[in-house]
Amino acid sequence: MTATAIETSKYELIVVAARREIEERGIVGLRVQEVARQANCSVSLIYRHFTSRDGLLAHVLTEDFARNIQRWAEFTDGIEAGTGPVDYDVIIDQLPVPQSAEFRRMRWSRVQTLAASVDNAPLRERLSELAREFQATSARLIRAIARRNDVTIDFDISSFTQLTMSFAFMLIHNECSRRTTNG
Repeated sequence: MTATAIETSKYELIVVAARREIEERGIVGLRVQEVARQANCSVSLIYRHFTSRDGLLAHVLTEDFARNIQRWAEFTDGIEAGTGPVDYDVIIDQLPVPQSAEFRRMRWSRVQTLAASVDNAPLRERLSELAREFQATSARLIRAIARRNDVTIDFDISSFTQLTMSFAFMLIHNECSRRTTNG
């Protein structure tokens, strides 16, 4: 095994261990020493990869966001490459089902991530990057749909994507309120 492969393997073990630690103890309970023990590596190796506990937390908490944006980008690539009108059901089928267990898990993860970002600058920076990436991908998708369906866009796409993100945050807020109210 090459040094690069070993380094990649350790990196992945660190991420898996950190994710496990967060799942078991929550965001506040993440202990770098325990992550190092579970990944069978030194604490200094973790800091070499992630700079700080906050950096490690930022990476692990934004993995789902990044994966979903990548999936959305791949879908957008397909729409851009296609020809003929876009069937809107194809787009709807790409959206998560709001009442599914997976969607609720993702929503709760987002709530925790946003809460943690208040005191975590690397996490805020990564979330900002991901939000810009999501907005750019969504704008590409809207333009591709308009082109393929021969529709003129007479609204500000950037404002529209910002509005949809705000709507998504409102849904997250409502879910939190419901959890708080229902115990």
